[in-house]
Amino acid sequence: MDDGSLAEDPLDHLRRQIGALERTRRATAGPDRRLKADWRMAEVAVQEGVQAISGVSLGLGRIDSCFQGGGLPFGLHEATPADGAAPAPAMGFALMLMARTLAARREGRGLIVQSAGAEREGGGLYGPGLAALGLDPARLALVRVRRPAEVLQVLDEALRSGAVAAAVAELETGEQISLAASQRFNFWAQSHDSMGIVVALQPSGNSAAMTRWQVAAAPSEGAVAFARRRGLRRPRLGAPGLELVLRRNRRSAAGGGLSGRWIVEWDGEDCGFRTPEALPASVAGTAGHRPDAAVA
Repeated sequence: MDDGSLAEDPLDHLRRQIGALERTRRATAGPDRRLKADWRMAEVAVQEGVQAISGVSLGLGRIDSCFQGGGLPFGLHEATPADGAAPAPAMGFALMLMARTLAARREGRGLIVQSAGAEREGGGLYGPGLAALGLDPARLALVRVRRPAEVLQVLDEALRSGAVAAAVAELETGEQISLAASQRFNFWAQSHDSMGIVVALQPSGNSAAMTRWQVAAAPSEGAVAFARRRGLRRPRLGAPGLELVLRRNRRSAAGGGLSGRWIVEWDGEDCGFRTPEALPASVAGTAGHRPDAAVA
């Protein structure tokens, strides 16, 4: 027997054997089993403190600081309207996240998926309005499907292919994303450094989404402050304002699912969120005319 054959460390030999068995098992396993194994490895890496998932900065340090790595992580995210609020702000927020992602990835493209029912509920998308949000129509694809189930099928294929940097899927009333589907979307999105944003009317009961946001409209405080400084009676149309409530955070920087509530405005030219301008201390103006009875 060659003495060189005895030089190999038994532990190294065992590692090579295990590696060969693992490669064989993964090669013969179905896609669902391979996905489940990869998802578990990613979860272990996060639990061990490995910073393996990057993301996109939202432009506001007080929000970015809530996430590991200082930015919204790549993966699946959910946006729903606040209780009793209109659904449009949630869709607008999702499109703002897409615009922010495409601004960070200059060669990336975006995909918007709507079903016929979702379009009837929330309204169709307006081209000039998308441009005002900072979305270049040349970098967007809009897919409208007939059946609600096809929305998630298109989202699955888009994230799996890696052809898009961001994808927004709008669900109809009663439609929710399952745990298995959300895990799959997370894996594909993180594999390709992309964002998947699901807009639904109700929060999903069981989802592996990285974040869950509750969104409502907010006044354009900057436009109001500008009008008062200029002595105008009414403010001009200002920047879109949103009230954001982070309900779930699976990539919390401080641990424990750090969440929060913020009032923000969106700058379509710079494709970023900003803090609204503070209103002056004197909120109520002097009345131009009051009856004598009121003075008394």
